[in-house]
Amino acid sequence: MKPHTESRIYFTEKDIYDALMSSKRTMTISLLLDLARDKGILLSSEDSREDIIKYLSSLVYDYYDLNVLIDHVTPSHKKEKSKVTKINTEIDISQLKTISKDINDGNTTIQVTSDPDNPDKAVLEIEYDELDFSKTRLRQKIRRKSTIEITKDNGTSIISKPSNDKVDDIMQSILSGIEQKTDNRISEDKINLYGWSHQEKIEYFTNLIKSIDNCKLLDVVKVSVNHEDNPEAEEDVLNMITNASFKGKGLLATPEYQKLKEDGYSITSIVWKSEELKKNGDHIEFEAGLSLTKKSEEVVFSAKGAYRFVEKDKHTTTRRPLTREESEKYTKNLETSAFKVFNDIKTREE
Repeated sequence: MKPHTESRIYFTEKDIYDALMSSKRTMTISLLLDLARDKGILLSSEDSREDIIKYLSSLVYDYYDLNVLIDHVTPSHKKEKSKVTKINTEIDISQLKTISKDINDGNTTIQVTSDPDNPDKAVLEIEYDELDFSKTRLRQKIRRKSTIEITKDNGTSIISKPSNDKVDDIMQSILSGIEQKTDNRISEDKINLYGWSHQEKIEYFTNLIKSIDNCKLLDVVKVSVNHEDNPEAEEDVLNMITNASFKGKGLLATPEYQKLKEDGYSITSIVWKSEELKKNGDHIEFEAGLSLTKKSEEVVFSAKGAYRFVEKDKHTTTRRPLTREESEKYTKNLETSAFKVFNDIKTREE
């Protein structure tokens, strides 16, 4: 039995009760009745949710029953924002396969393949356990999947990866392994705005939203801000903006936003729409922001979805998911623009 599944067979009646009670959004009355019906038991929809859960938690569950419960109570994993890094060496897929075998420990597994459409791109499919001990026991361990893409580019490599600590740790282990095997020192070039003035941060994001390839800026949807010298000063903005964010057409030109800029506030995240520069183009929604840690302000981003073209001057009113090809295309465009704008401002200041 795989190590990451072994603990799933040891759950008490209280564990099951806590998990079902804490998952109100997913564990509806209808689904609870279905779970009972699957075990050959008919319960009444007139019973209270708590009474149904008390009864369900008193039943005997085998390993497969428990896995069904876990699938229902586990929240769906939202698409993570990504970030991009450049390193000063090309990474071969053979190196990745060798080093990944050393990292695999049963709980973390890495599968390395080449992209059939791009011989210079390696794809790392990663599975790992994510633990959150603040949650009820059935929901503490979640199996996650992430993808890292590494593309060779004229003596360098571009690494595109989800923005989370676990993936960062795995990537650092891979780079350390490559250093040991090649005896070469790897340097990383990240889009990090740490130490930039609030004016430079504002310039970065306002330039980024206007520079996506094959797109024209249509509108800013939302901006979030903070103060560079006093993180607690966000409270001062609440009289002007709800939850330190504000929305609306022409947002960046509003007097309120200009005052924030003058008073030392800077952008921490921005969501905007761009129009595809083609006949009957869709409106693509993007997001970019800062991943804030003690000494790092890396830029993270995502292509969130599309408002599809319907007819002249009309698009869908709700955002629709991007296809896999569209997501890859626009994430790549974001990466390229993010680095270009970063290097332009950084070079100018130097």
